[in-house]
Amino acid sequence: MTKTLHTFEVSLAEARTRFPQLVSFAELSGQTTLIWRDGRAIAAIVPARQAQAPQAPAPAPRAPVQPSPAPAPPAAAAAGWEKRLTQLRDQLHARHRAEMHDVLAALGQAWEELSRLSPPGTDRSVDRLRAAHQHLLGRS
Repeated sequence: MTKTLHTFEVSLAEARTRFPQLVSFAELSGQTTLIWRDGRAIAAIVPARQAQAPQAPAPAPRAPVQPSPAPAPPAAAAAGWEKRLTQLRDQLHARHRAEMHDVLAALGQAWEELSRLSPPGTDRSVDRLRAAHQHLLGRS
């Protein structure tokens, strides 16, 4: 927020975020908060006692309010997040390996049953599918 002659100015995005605080600020301090969008004032949060006073002319347009850059996280917090993300990645990789093992075991059982029902060389479409799955089954 920037202070200008008993008036604070905020962007519309900041006003949305801080609306309850801005209302309390107007009530407690008696100061007006102007809300800006695209370089012009579009609304104001005023104390109730000033809402009944005569209106002042609208302020002149100014440059758009640029949002302030987000502060960089402290190194300790960043290191903590990095450690947590590494742990999650390792857990997901372990789960993936276990699930792949189960899937490949089930696929192997399915092919054993299919080979019993349709031995190699008896059905060309099953043979093509069998050949496509050889790398998954670990067979040459």
